[in-house]
Amino acid sequence: MSEARKRILQMLSEGKISVGQSEELLSALDADNKAQETSGMRGSLNAFSAELGNLAKQVKKQVN
Repeated sequence: MSEARKRILQMLSEGKISVGQSEELLSALDADNKAQETSGMRGSLNAFSAELGNLAKQVKKQVN
């Protein structure tokens, strides 16, 4: 469990925030985590695509 999630649940248990507020915070945290995962996947895909392009160029040179 992430530290942010723990803090949200701690604030809820201490009565500092309502259940509704905790749900909103947890949903926002989940959305942010998904966005970060997607961004990381795009970076990996871009790196893979670049490597594949380089490999294709090398093969083309060898064939010619």
